[in-house]
Amino acid sequence: MRAEKRAKKAARKAEKAARRAEELQAAAALAPTRRRRSGRKLAGLGLSTIALLGAAGAGVWFYLQQRNDEVDRRPADVTVEAFGDFGTAIVIRNGAASINEVAATPAVIDRGLATFDGDTITFTRPLIAGEAAHLSIVDWNIRLRSDPEAIVPFIAQGADIKIRNASISSWDGTGIDAEAGDGRAYVHLEDSLLDIDGLTVNGLGGPERGRYGLAVANGSTGTINNVTVRNGHVGLDLQGNLPLLMIDSVDVSGSTLAGIRMASVTGVTLSAASTVESVGDGLLIEGSTSDTTVTGVDAGANDGHGVSITGAAGNVVIGDSRMFRNGGRGISVANTRGVSLTANTVWANNGGIGFTGANASAEVRDSAVTGNRGGGIELASAGSSVTVTGNTLDHNEFGLRIADGSAAVELNSITENGVGVLLEDTSPQVSFTLNDIAGNFDTGFQLAEADGLDIEANRIVRNTHAAFTVQVASASEPFWDNNEVDGGRFGVERIYKPLREDRALADLIPVPAYFFAEEGRAFADLEQQAQQDPTAAGQP
Repeated sequence: MRAEKRAKKAARKAEKAARRAEELQAAAALAPTRRRRSGRKLAGLGLSTIALLGAAGAGVWFYLQQRNDEVDRRPADVTVEAFGDFGTAIVIRNGAASINEVAATPAVIDRGLATFDGDTITFTRPLIAGEAAHLSIVDWNIRLRSDPEAIVPFIAQGADIKIRNASISSWDGTGIDAEAGDGRAYVHLEDSLLDIDGLTVNGLGGPERGRYGLAVANGSTGTINNVTVRNGHVGLDLQGNLPLLMIDSVDVSGSTLAGIRMASVTGVTLSAASTVESVGDGLLIEGSTSDTTVTGVDAGANDGHGVSITGAAGNVVIGDSRMFRNGGRGISVANTRGVSLTANTVWANNGGIGFTGANASAEVRDSAVTGNRGGGIELASAGSSVTVTGNTLDHNEFGLRIADGSAAVELNSITENGVGVLLEDTSPQVSFTLNDIAGNFDTGFQLAEADGLDIEANRIVRNTHAAFTVQVASASEPFWDNNEVDGGRFGVERIYKPLREDRALADLIPVPAYFFAEEGRAFADLEQQAQQDPTAAGQP
């Protein structure tokens, strides 16, 4: 009882310290806008933040140690009983057990609910790790029955789960179950403490009742490292509030719905992940997801978008990641507040980065967007407000396309695209400042109207046809006084008319300069290579 009280007290201190650290970090972000006298305060603030984060980490460590110590003192109760809707199940409670000890329990082995084959254990009934169970799976291959007569899940509810150098797969009696449509075995870890480092998962999940594959749900915390997922319905499915869940080094491929899915998730950090060759999106972020950070992700060769963010509630960061050769856009953002896309590389997709629906306070910064069909960056929503800063946009059909909404565009390099900037909105709320719009194969700016634009201190030179083409003649008075501008084939500015109805934009761009995915190679070459070698990425 004393250990339990100490653990609860430590947990409360850790939560309080974490909240205070977040408040100090927010204050630190605002500090640079204050006057010089705040410099010494800012330094102190940083040290205080580090100290509090350390205290939070120490508190969490102490709490987890107390939990482990309390559990490790007694062996778990392993029973075979009716459990909820699962019928007869193997249930672990109130103590510690290894997976081989569970499988060798007389009640389990005598009924033939588990069988051993070397380092492999096959379970034929659901495996439930319940409240206060501490289950370790170390150096074992686990097969879960998966056939028309039975689907066997592994479920943790309020348990502590430790996994090292293990595998979990569906098993139809002869091999891994390859048919997701009729249901398959799955793993669901909820409200549990996870310590996973070295896990391979194969052939889990199907579309029925949300049993998607390897799922981590509400209240789970801890670490998930070095996980490989093959041929799941959803490779890694994250659901609900996941405070302080840290996920690193996840390799997902061949999913039938999405590689990694975050559904109404709060508080997740995902880093160093690969999600490729999914039938749907590589990374799908949906629902009211918030306070989530994704870094170092490779999302490529998926049939859908590389990354799709829809309906997120705010503070979603995608950074230092690569999206390539996806059938949809590299990154698609819809109806999302507070999304930040920073230092990403997006190439050879069917569209670069796109914003649709109402997207408030979104930003794209310091990213390279190259060799994409359609627009490098596209904004197509009246309800959107997007900042586009410090990006390199080249060899796309359009460098930047704005069909509606408001945008602040500054310090970007928009070069060697078909059209540099395509502005289709007739009443734009857009500012262009300090951009380099040069060497595009058609026009620097292609505008519906020039009225209402704020175009200041840009360099608009060496574009083949003109610096500006303007659709509406009444709006074509000069507006380039504060920019460095030169003319192309048609001078500085001309009233826009289709170049020729029988010629597509792509025909105007010298081959193989159009759709480069890396130096010296055309986009079409990559497509041909992808058919021969689906793992080829072709990063620029």
